[in-house]
Amino acid sequence: MVSEDIEAQTMISSVEDTPKAVKEWLAATFTKQIFGRRQAVEPPKFRSIVQAVRASMYVDKITRKTSQAPVDVSPANQMLQEELNNWDIDVFKYDVLTSSKPFRGLFGEVLRRYGLVKRFKINLHSLENYCALVENGYNMHGNPYHNAKHGADVLITTHNLISSTGFAAG
Repeated sequence: MVSEDIEAQTMISSVEDTPKAVKEWLAATFTKQIFGRRQAVEPPKFRSIVQAVRASMYVDKITRKTSQAPVDVSPANQMLQEELNNWDIDVFKYDVLTSSKPFRGLFGEVLRRYGLVKRFKINLHSLENYCALVENGYNMHGNPYHNAKHGADVLITTHNLISSTGFAAG
């Protein structure tokens, strides 16, 4: 959110750098009534026009971002949304719902919940590839205990410890 504010502010860098002709055109354009007559009130200051344009660009940017975000409605993601904060989440059921790939979606969801994907600008495709490599490493030797299900279970437990103790608050 802060980077979006900074980006919006830098789009129109400085009111003082704007040529006088542009200022006059903007003031004339935005102070006319429908039939071309000027209003009896004093025209708005150039600075308030710039602020209105900035606000408009900011709102446009936010609405474009939220409308383009894909929504995962898979049963596995729905289970995470509903049960991730529960101590008794069924890791075996989640493993079945993810076709024995429980670590991938879970790790990404935990990072998103703590705001780490956004904070560190993690590329989601790279994150997916990383999680696939970790998961494949877990399953490489066919160990019946130290496998991707165990990794997912440890991650869920760690998440619940952090979130229930307030360690991640703030």
